[in-house]
Amino acid sequence: KQWYQRRVAITAGVEHVQGFLPAEQFFNDYVFPGKPVIFKNAAKEFPAFNKWTDEYLASLPESSVHEFLMEYGKKENRDDPSEDVTMNKFLNVYKKDDVYLINGIPKYLTKDIPVYDPLDCDFVVRN
Repeated sequence: KQWYQRRVAITAGVEHVQGFLPAEQFFNDYVFPGKPVIFKNAAKEFPAFNKWTDEYLASLPESSVHEFLMEYGKKENRDDPSEDVTMNKFLNVYKKDDVYLINGIPKYLTKDIPVYDPLDCDFVVRN
């Protein structure tokens, strides 16, 4: 409950918009004036939001060869053991073991997370 109260206090008075805004509007209305904004439900616009099921991830050829760093214990402790595992190995253990991945998104999955207008700096470079 305490984390929720802090989140509410931090975001009090911050404008909320649904999804992503066009780059020009985002930069003119929020970035240039230094005004914070919260994109509500924006992650739902990424193809990954619906595509990334265990079955989908396991079906990708790269999931059996690309390795990630998997840590044990969801409370971060750098003294706990870790190991390099493939996505497929992780998918086989994460529901029953206290493990998580700590790597960034590998290139083979970035196609499901496009860079939408407000995150694309081309507008700023062009203007």
